[in-house]
Amino acid sequence: MALHADTDHYIPLSTLPTSQLDGVAPQAPLSHASSASLASSQARSQVRHPISKAFKKVEDSIQTIHDKFTHRLRGSRYHGWKMGVLCGSCTTAFVLCCNIAIVLVPAFRDTGYTNGIADLVAGRAPAISRLSTLFHLFINACSTILLAASNYTMQVICSPTRHDLDATHAKGKWLDIGLLSLRNLRSIPRPRAVLWFFLAFSSVPLHLFYNAAVFQIAKFNEYNIVAFDYHSGMWNELNASAGSHTPTYWNLSNDDWIQQYDTNFVSEHGDIYLAVDQIAFSTAASSFNLNLTGYWPLEHANGSQLAIRNMTFESPDWIRYHIFDTQRDLEDYDPKSTPLDESTPVSMHVVHAFAKIVRPHSRIQISLDFMIVVIVFNSLKLAIMVWVLVIDKYFLEHPDELTTGNCMLGKDEMLFKLGVTPCHVARDKQLMEESFSDRIVGTWLPQSRRYFALIGRDRQIFFALL
Repeated sequence: MALHADTDHYIPLSTLPTSQLDGVAPQAPLSHASSASLASSQARSQVRHPISKAFKKVEDSIQTIHDKFTHRLRGSRYHGWKMGVLCGSCTTAFVLCCNIAIVLVPAFRDTGYTNGIADLVAGRAPAISRLSTLFHLFINACSTILLAASNYTMQVICSPTRHDLDATHAKGKWLDIGLLSLRNLRSIPRPRAVLWFFLAFSSVPLHLFYNAAVFQIAKFNEYNIVAFDYHSGMWNELNASAGSHTPTYWNLSNDDWIQQYDTNFVSEHGDIYLAVDQIAFSTAASSFNLNLTGYWPLEHANGSQLAIRNMTFESPDWIRYHIFDTQRDLEDYDPKSTPLDESTPVSMHVVHAFAKIVRPHSRIQISLDFMIVVIVFNSLKLAIMVWVLVIDKYFLEHPDELTTGNCMLGKDEMLFKLGVTPCHVARDKQLMEESFSDRIVGTWLPQSRRYFALIGRDRQIFFALL
């Protein structure tokens, strides 16, 4: 389309003379571009269409499987609360098997149990520390599983049956449904109440003994720091031992031995031997002539992180001389030497280091007595859950005449009909009748309620004390 200057309206370009088409862009490229865009869009839709169909088939298959499973589950005798108790029983049985396995594994080892204590794992301190963390994470997970299964079963046990409700309603009282309630314990049969208390108090020993049954023993080594002459026979002996097939010493560089020993606790190394090739004195070397052949080795007993840092605070290659507490005074060794205050060595240059290989002593141990307590109460929980699972309870087998046709009434209205005054409304009977006049006939009226009004005053006090 183009705007004609004389008529001031749009006319088709095809009706214009050729002379008037000067400066008008040709339309063919636009037509080709539109065709290409349309073809590209169709190609993408064709690609997406099979993918969408595939996803749709997968979604339909999943939905079909879910529907079949739900239908089969509802037809099973373990539908509803029994499925929850069944899952709790299975998880409790799994935890029990794990506990028994943990007890039996050390019993079949050569070391076995000694005074009720056995080793589960032994090795390097860092690895044992990580394993100890994993063990206790597993124990906490098992404790959580047992507690969840136990709480669910306790809720089922204290749930009233139709007989319990009828007997309680006949007395003008009410019970809780669908929650863990201490109030219901006074109205349910005594054997079930006893089982409830068994489940409740059997959780206490598990919390007290479960985590304490597995513990870490970390042993750290005492070591001595020994400095010796690089050109002595000790160097050849240590170097040969470090390079043998069964080495008794680690071959360490200066950076390595400082990294290994600059810690509060050393677990994988014993005594450290430092090879020294140069000694620096506080005076000029030409002022005296000393023969230090008999002066070696120097030793510092009971090494520590503080001693290592005092030795190496200037440089990792030059260590401070004064740290060695078993040194012989130069005056005692060579009376003709320069006075002690002028000839005491200041520092020594370390060429290499050797660390004695020490068998790791860290381990994870288990207490047989504690685990027996855990297994006993774990078995008690499992036995109660299985008992609850096999005993049928007919809660909705017979309808409740009192609540028939009163599905719109709330707790307050039901209490009012039973002649019980709700704790949060006026005590005056006339005010109560005015308040419930519309609601008592089934008319639902919106009203604001405080959160704590949903529970009784006894529970408010109990949870406030907690």
